[in-house]
Amino acid sequence: IPIRKKMIIHRSTRPVILRIFSNSLFALNYSIKTNNQSKLPWTSTESTNQLLKTLNNRGDYERAFRLFDNLIKQNNINIKALLTIIDTCIRSNQIERGRQIELLVNQSTKWKNHIRLQTSLINMYMKYQMIDQGKIF
Repeated sequence: IPIRKKMIIHRSTRPVILRIFSNSLFALNYSIKTNNQSKLPWTSTESTNQLLKTLNNRGDYERAFRLFDNLIKQNNINIKALLTIIDTCIRSNQIERGRQIELLVNQSTKWKNHIRLQTSLINMYMKYQMIDQGKIF
């Protein structure tokens, strides 16, 4: 008779395991929805930011831009998403897309004077030697 062992999860690691499980389900669900050309499901901001960062790090820039566009449609943009998408613009050589992000940032009183965002935009322009555009302060 085989003995079945139960996996014991310590109380302190449960939230981490649940978050990993949740992010995995989200990524799977997003992949299925994207392949079916459906709308992006509502998700937590943290998992969306993580997916955006993962797509950027993998070099899947088009999917990162589509995810960001969906965040705009859902009015669910935050600082981390903006910083990641600016980095995506730099990595993918999408300077025009970066300019659109700058317009979005400068239209918002919430983000217009955010130092990290402004620094990321300056870095983007400096990479492409666009010094005049880099003077955003």
